[in-house]
Amino acid sequence: MTDLVQDMNKRLMMVMSFGCGILLALCISVGIRLVGHPPGILENPLADLVGMQVPLFKIDGLSGNGVSPELITDSPYILYFTDSNCRACDATYPSLKKATTILPALIVGLGHREDLASKLKAQDISAPAGYDSTRAILKTFGISGLPSALFVDENGIIRQTSMGRHSIDRMFSSITGF
Repeated sequence: MTDLVQDMNKRLMMVMSFGCGILLALCISVGIRLVGHPPGILENPLADLVGMQVPLFKIDGLSGNGVSPELITDSPYILYFTDSNCRACDATYPSLKKATTILPALIVGLGHREDLASKLKAQDISAPAGYDSTRAILKTFGISGLPSALFVDENGIIRQTSMGRHSIDRMFSSITGF
């Protein structure tokens, strides 16, 4: 009988813990909607890049040629950071493809080079794409999360930044009108 009582107590504790977790998540969600974003957590961790000149860099291209911001001159463009192992990155490719019908893009990739090339080809994205094997470019920009995108003006100044699928979709919509 004591084994049965202990088993019921464990199940009750598990159900109560799960219920408390759901309640806490709901309270946080309602609090954010009512009060706004919590202080101390950046809504856009890349916001400090706005107004900064894009540093020159050169990385190996997926197609063999070098990739650099110097490839795009006198035109605004999208600087897009992705990883072949990132599902959120995969989800932004349709938006990236639409955006590249209006603006040129430069893609900086991580992960597996061949997988990244296959994914971009499957999505029919023909923008110059390079591979940052050392993550040096991400470190230069201070990018810690992928996908990330920067909107760069014709003078090489970063004008908008976004990180994460939904933020990137919103940014692409705002700059392309889609």
